[in-house]
Amino acid sequence: MTTEKKEDTALIGSVCRALDIIQYMAHRQEEVSVSEIAKALGMYRSMVFRMLYTLGYKGFVEQNPDNEKYRLGIKLLVLGHSLDRSSHFIKFIRPFAQKASQAFHETVNVSILDHRTDLQGYCGLIIHQESSQRGINANTRIGSLRECYCSAVGKCLLAFSDAVDLNYYMQHPLKKCAKNTITDSQALIEEIERVRHNGYAIDDEEGDDDLFCIGVPILADGTAIGAISISGPIQRMKNEDLPRKIQFMTDLRREISDKLSMK
Repeated sequence: MTTEKKEDTALIGSVCRALDIIQYMAHRQEEVSVSEIAKALGMYRSMVFRMLYTLGYKGFVEQNPDNEKYRLGIKLLVLGHSLDRSSHFIKFIRPFAQKASQAFHETVNVSILDHRTDLQGYCGLIIHQESSQRGINANTRIGSLRECYCSAVGKCLLAFSDAVDLNYYMQHPLKKCAKNTITDSQALIEEIERVRHNGYAIDDEEGDDDLFCIGVPILADGTAIGAISISGPIQRMKNEDLPRKIQFMTDLRREISDKLSMK
């Protein structure tokens, strides 16, 4: 109890609020107003304005002069590329992502668990992507946050991470994101159990209409340190070749885990 208190008092409130704003803007993936941010995060408009002004001064956000709304700035893109170059995990996982993308010519995403649960529940943060060359990609990009309960990688993170409390979904409503989104908490718990049993997860038009994904956890000593998925339009993914895609991804999961166990 004492340790927890010390950790809390060490936090700088203004820094936490600024990071909350950046995270919210990244999740929205569109320009947002001061009022929208203030309402979503429970902050005063004046405080949000000052935060955005400061973040803008440092290049982390930009204001559109035509509508006075804000978007993430170029500085975050620069930092993102720096992270991409320096991350050992991304360097490790990239060949596997490329292998999956080349096998089926579809989009491959690698995500890690986002531990913040105060905005929209557990999320998967996309840290690497191999884009499809076939003209139609999932509506995601590096740095995007996707709710775990309605994505294939997210379900894998919920099923195999050691930092998840599934009771969260028994206490909070599940927003409908697409026509097949699981919105019943008990049904979600049962789905997570199936993912644990099968070793892979399916997103069948649950996060986005007309999109189908197959995800597997990236396991180190049985615990997910990330997840990797292959996704594409439902007519290309959910066809007679689906069993081969699932087998490929489960084999890839074992291959990644074997490599990690040797490190």
